[in-house]
Amino acid sequence: MEQSEIKRLLEEYLYRDLSDGKKRNIVFWYDDAGEFKDEIDELNFSDAKVLKLNGRNSFYVKYILEHKDTESNYLIYAPYGKPAPRENYLLDIQKYSSEFSTDKATLIMGELNVDDDSLRSAFKKHLRFFRNKERYRALKSYRLTSYTEDKLD
Repeated sequence: MEQSEIKRLLEEYLYRDLSDGKKRNIVFWYDDAGEFKDEIDELNFSDAKVLKLNGRNSFYVKYILEHKDTESNYLIYAPYGKPAPRENYLLDIQKYSSEFSTDKATLIMGELNVDDDSLRSAFKKHLRFFRNKERYRALKSYRLTSYTEDKLD
């Protein structure tokens, strides 16, 4: 799976045209399973900054967004699920921001042009296979036009 695909998808959110009086784009990404926590540090954007939530720094992130830097585009990444509204200290900012969501199985399916959502569980089952870059490249080189659970097994 290419990191460039993740970056491309995020850039679509971060660099959207500003409307309704917005001065910048803020994108929240709650990574429920923490699948991308190792890759997030490698993402560099030309016109956006990345802040990582750790479960204890919400007030500091809020301070940065509302007082310290009110003009830059931001990706706010959390390696955990979205908190309940009563526990979400950034909820007010989320109301005027965008939310990005993906998982590794979804990205792989997109790269392989698989649009049959019923195969998502099969792709999740074989994530270990797809994490091996050599095997993944070999599978992509077959240029399959249709996928089934049997073909994936």
